[in-house]
Amino acid sequence: AACVGIPGIATAVGLTGTVAGAALRGGWGSALVALVGAALSLLLCVVASRAVTSGFAAMLRSRRVRDLTAVLLALFAASIGPVQLFANSLAVHTSLAPVVRVVHVLGWTPLAAGFVAPYDLVHGQPLLAVARLAIVAVSVLALLWWWSRTLESAMLGTSSGGATGGGPARGGAVRALVPRLLRTARPAAFLGIVARELRYWSRDPRRRAALISAVIGGAVLPIAVVVAGRHGPRHGAGLPLPFAVAVPALIGAVLLGNQFGYDGTAYSMHLLAAVRGRTELRARATALTLVLSPILILLAVLLGVLTHRAAGLIPALGTIVGMLGTVMGVESVLSVFAAYPLPESRNAFGVNTGSGSLKAFVALGGMLGAAAAAAPVLILAVVLHGGLATLVAPIGVAYGLGALLVGTYIGGDVLDRRGAELLVAVTPRR
Repeated sequence: AACVGIPGIATAVGLTGTVAGAALRGGWGSALVALVGAALSLLLCVVASRAVTSGFAAMLRSRRVRDLTAVLLALFAASIGPVQLFANSLAVHTSLAPVVRVVHVLGWTPLAAGFVAPYDLVHGQPLLAVARLAIVAVSVLALLWWWSRTLESAMLGTSSGGATGGGPARGGAVRALVPRLLRTARPAAFLGIVARELRYWSRDPRRRAALISAVIGGAVLPIAVVVAGRHGPRHGAGLPLPFAVAVPALIGAVLLGNQFGYDGTAYSMHLLAAVRGRTELRARATALTLVLSPILILLAVLLGVLTHRAAGLIPALGTIVGMLGTVMGVESVLSVFAAYPLPESRNAFGVNTGSGSLKAFVALGGMLGAAAAAAPVLILAVVLHGGLATLVAPIGVAYGLGALLVGTYIGGDVLDRRGAELLVAVTPRR
């Protein structure tokens, strides 16, 4: 049935081109082998689609697997640009010899063996052609076996349930929601919001998709500039390390621009609990800092190794903290004024219509303004050299922390006054 549908017919028509090409290169014998290879490849595509669908049907009933799928899709979508840049750089700066070796290896995979087999016959190697066709045939049989084993569970809706988890951790179920590293802290509203935000950044598909996109998008630009500087006409010239690491810190901190939009109507619980605005904003900023800091530090070390500028790591850490704290402080204020609702959906790529785009531009303007406010730290990182460059680290930490405290102080007072208006702004329209 799958072969007579539009996808099957379109694939079959496309595969006839391989038969025509083999006939032109090697005559009717190669055309016959190409026809067999095309038929096996078409059958492989059909059976693989059915086997994968039935095999993962039970797994996709699990919320954790669905969330993981959304994250992988977000990772794939965000990595298209970096992969394209890497491929272009590879094509310009390397020869075709490695590509040819990879092609020879891929020729023995089930997806390619059926198309290479007729050309083995053209080169006088019929045994290799038979071996490649056998690889495709065995793969089809293996997928048919897998499909037969998983089809019943997919149709009946049964899934193999794993062992149930034990009881709540010592200290109660509520205590178990707090990360282990924070359980020694004094229980308070600040700790509760930090634990909640950490859990949401790791489990909410929308937040994880935004986080992955921000991290990859922020890392691509400095790495691309570094690679271009190493291979360009001015070898070794390029973006200074403190500037390079400031870019991902800037993009990552913008995630706070609509931090209340992820909550939606759930923010009403914070109003009922009378959480202070300063506590709210500082706890959310702390949670995002705990998530971003290891990534930014790892990226700084990676860029330091690529540029052979290990001495610039200490000033770079200062610019990371300075940029992160300044942008978070500005975005904490803007998030109270420019909040907009997000769709109540498990779809990581869901969007809402309305004034969200306009308010997103406001957050973008705030990002540019915050970057300008963090410029003194970047200027110091460029001006100071030698032993004086280490002063950028404490200055950047003090500058970023001060900007964050001031921003959350101002934004917290505003949040205390217009919490009800904020709840209305982030409530999805139905």
